Amino acid sequence: MTMTANRAAPSAPSGVHSLWYTRCPVPTASSVAITGGWLAREFAADHIAVRSLGESEDAALRLAHYTHAHPALFREGGVVPPLWASSVSGANRLLALAPVSQYQGFWAMRDSAVARSGSLRGARIALPIRPGQPIDFARAVSWHGIEQALSAAGVAADSVRLVDVPMDEAFLSDSVGPAGASLYTARENVRLYTAEALALVRGQVDAMYAAGPHALATAALLDAVPVAGPRSGTILAHGAGSARHLRILTVSTQLARERPDLVSRYVLALLRAANWAAVHRQEAWRTVAAEVGAAEEWARTAYPASLIDDLRLRVSKPLLDALQARADFLAQRAFVPARVDVRSWLDPDPLLRAEAARAAESEETHDGIG
Repeated sequence: MTMTANRAAPSAPSGVHSLWYTRCPVPTASSVAITGGWLAREFAADHIAVRSLGESEDAALRLAHYTHAHPALFREGGVVPPLWASSVSGANRLLALAPVSQYQGFWAMRDSAVARSGSLRGARIALPIRPGQPIDFARAVSWHGIEQALSAAGVAADSVRLVDVPMDEAFLSDSVGPAGASLYTARENVRLYTAEALALVRGQVDAMYAAGPHALATAALLDAVPVAGPRSGTILAHGAGSARHLRILTVSTQLARERPDLVSRYVLALLRAANWAAVHRQEAWRTVAAEVGAAEEWARTAYPASLIDDLRLRVSKPLLDALQARADFLAQRAFVPARVDVRSWLDPDPLLRAEAARAAESEETHDGIG
């Protein structure tokens, strides 16, 4: 499936009959809300269907996961495509953010010179590239991650060489799933680092960067060893600012403008789901592992125990600062055509209304009314 920068011609959402959602294969409150039925229940009385792009047979509609070219779409996941969509067309608004700490690091083949020395100085590090597309999100994510991991390991960026590794992976699976299905099947998830792994095995690079559960699973498959950073099975701690991993919730600009009531209720359902996850942690871990497409063992190793608490969406200065740093990174390296000012991009009202409604619900429950 090829992505283009063409804009869709949206219809007015004022008389909404369907809301659409999409999410990345990462830990999100959306995953819990979808699995637990919170979204469907919230809008059932209004006869508004809440549907996943993953269940659509329309290729153009499915591609809205990246372009946000749909008038009534919510998206929770990584930051690159939403920032690109905002920069290109202003198609979306930022609603809230969530921090995600996860394992990240560099891997080398066990019998390599880099593995024996434990040093990356002079090493060739794989950097994926998908030529001919308006946004190369895999390259953007890896490049930023490489710079952060090098900094955390105390390795100067100019002491390594980044080597372009072409990738020929489809943006999205062509498989149409059942209700609530993710756009990312087991095949896409397990092949997250295929291009880099093959380059490493073939000796085209000396090391590869990888993050999250699939970093650990890929390294185990290759018998690769970590270098110049945390050992396998440890979490690379992140503070505030650009080193923090982020997940963001966005919504179609048209829906935010014309039906803010629906947007607030959608966010409220996600807050309820995150609150449930914090109490039902074992079930939440199973949902996270299924969503990222990894064994629960890898998920629990790659993420800290606090991950479940961090599913709650919020807005704060440190998170906005971290997102602005990512937006600036993308603009500086021409991944997006223009810099996005994230504070101008933010629509804070839906979250504020949802938090007030959630607080009222909690008070009623405490008083024995709910």
